[in-house]
Amino acid sequence: MAGFKTHTSVGIVTGFLLMMGSYILELVTSIGILTLVFLNTVIGSFLPDLDSDSGLPVKILFGFYALVAAGIAFFMAYNMSNENITISFIAPLATFLTFFFLLPPLFKKYTKHRGMFHSIPAIFISFLAVFLLLNLFNVPLMYRFTMAAAVGIGYFSHLLLDEIFSTQILSGKFKPKKSLGTALKFSVESKKINTSVYLIFLILIILTFPMLTKVFKQIQSLF
Repeated sequence: MAGFKTHTSVGIVTGFLLMMGSYILELVTSIGILTLVFLNTVIGSFLPDLDSDSGLPVKILFGFYALVAAGIAFFMAYNMSNENITISFIAPLATFLTFFFLLPPLFKKYTKHRGMFHSIPAIFISFLAVFLLLNLFNVPLMYRFTMAAAVGIGYFSHLLLDEIFSTQILSGKFKPKKSLGTALKFSVESKKINTSVYLIFLILIILTFPMLTKVFKQIQSLF
């Protein structure tokens, strides 16, 4: 399994390549959105390790995502409360405390490292969930799609890297570890978890299908 520094490096490189590709293909022309494409790729490349049991990287991840969630909460509260300062302050604070203090022990209790967080369905769920969330923001549909796709691609880069390291092929010899195949999988042993994950995936597909249809039509018009 690749280490934290390796995942960080690959996430940054993947984010840079995706940012440049989005610009060259003219999917995104805004400098601000291109920056978010890069950041979303890096964020996505860390998401699978939220199910890790302990360690500084996990604390850093939850701290970072707590800040991101607090920022989103502020934006939503500020706009939905007609710029009420009190609500705009309480909402992000409560969100940060929830993400930083309450979620980590729940993740540790109810998730297993290299469980369904390390799976192919999780890649698509991360993409669809972010795509749905980004519809709260007033940005063009294609930009939303590209930013959400960046999260999914970053997520995939993490799992692919784990599989590559499981083969030990980078050491010059192909010596598969027991962990080979545990990152890019479609299910786990628990039927309840599998059912829950695929149910979430189905719900997200239904909710985002009309928007995805519009995006694919826009992509077809570009070629």
